Order: sequence, then C-alpha cells, then structure tokens
Amino acid sequence: MPAEGEPTRGAPDGGATTDADGFRRQPWRVRVGRRRQRAAESETCGGGAAGGAPADHRLAVRDSGPVRALRGRWQSVLLVAYRRLPLSARLVAIRALTPSFHVGALCVIERADGAILLLRQSYRRRDSWGFPGGLLKRGEEPADAVRREVSEELGVQVEVDDAPMVVVDARHRRVDIVFKGRLVPAGADGADGADEDGEDAAPTPSSPEIVEVRWFAPDQLPILLPEAATALVELARATRPPIEDG
Repeated sequence: MPAEGEPTRGAPDGGATTDADGFRRQPWRVRVGRRRQRAAESETCGGGAAGGAPADHRLAVRDSGPVRALRGRWQSVLLVAYRRLPLSARLVAIRALTPSFHVGALCVIERADGAILLLRQSYRRRDSWGFPGGLLKRGEEPADAVRREVSEELGVQVEVDDAPMVVVDARHRRVDIVFKGRLVPAGADGADGADEDGEDAAPTPSSPEIVEVRWFAPDQLPILLPEAATALVELARATRPPIEDG
C-alpha cells in the first residue's frame, strides 16, 4: 500500500487534480465528468434530439411554408394524373392504396314472442353464440347473401326487412350488414320454412359449420360473439325512441 502522499500506480502525481473538497481526481475521471456535464446541459437546453437539434425545431422545419408549398404542388400533380386515368385504373389504384374490409351479412331472426334465434359454429368458441350469416360473394347483394346463408346453415327460408343496419369494425377491418328477419312458414309459396307445429322449435342445422341452434329470450341471452353483440347494440340504438325535449 503506497505511503501517504505517494502517487498510486499508473497515475503519475503530476496528472492528478484536486477538487474543491480536497479529493484527488485522476485525469480520465475529470474527462468523464465533463462529458456528463455537457450532456446534461445539452438535454436541459432542448438538444436531446439527434445532432443536437431540438425536436420542436425539426417539426417547425417540416411544417414550414416552403415545405407546405412543395407538398401542395405534389398533391396537385398527383390529382391531375389521377383525373386523367381511366376508371379501371382508378379502381386499381384505390384498392392498392386503401385498406381492404371484409363485408358480411347477418340476420337477426325474431319469433312472435320476441325470442331470438342463435347458433353455435364449429370453428368458433364453444361457449359463444352468433347469428346466421356470412361473407358476401363477389357481386352479390347483401339481402341475397343473408338469405343464401340462412338456407345453407339452417335449411329454411327467411324474410328480411329492407332497412338493414351497417356496422363497421375498423380494428378488424370488417363491415357487417345486419338484417332483421323472420322464418317463412313451411309450404308458403312452396318454400322450405319452419314447421307449422314447430313455432317454438329451432331449425335443424343443415351445415357441418353449425353445431347447435336455439331460441333465446331477450333477457336470457348467452355469451355472444363480438359481431353478434355489436349488432344487437346497434339495433337497440336504432329502434330506441328519441328523447323529447322538456
């Protein structure tokens, strides 16, 4: 152990400094301390961004008058070019540049006593129920799609209203067109509908996609699939009477 006043190994006595408290500091410690001090001063002055330029200064440059003018000129050029494109090319550009959505049709089938027809699907959660329906085919009308899906899944015909609700799920890029409908009685216009004595009985599944079909009272609904729950909420809002002023 070096004697008192004797310099330590690797640190010549001539290179050491003494701070205000009388403690000896080595040159490399002094350099590190100065670097930290400069970094702290830079952050305090707003120079934490890369290159020492404050973030708000970079935003100001990006939103300055010349930049906005240049952006506006480019938009004008693109709009002129888009206007000169044929319709088919415009559709291709729109489909390529905008997000795509899946469009489906759902049918909320109600009974005379207010019960709602729900089904369980083999490829969804076992404890969750939903409405008959599915995705639209290319060029298919929503009302035709929901009639087709009900016939394929339940083997019955359904009458739907002409004022459906449109529910948009932006997060999952899904658009559901929700119809209210009722089952067509068997034999009506030669259609395969619900049995006359089976007003309280649910249709039998006619597709391997469907595991179970049941009627539920409005106040005894089971766990619903997200799109089914959203459809019921939107239907309730649409049929709720307006609040009168005063």
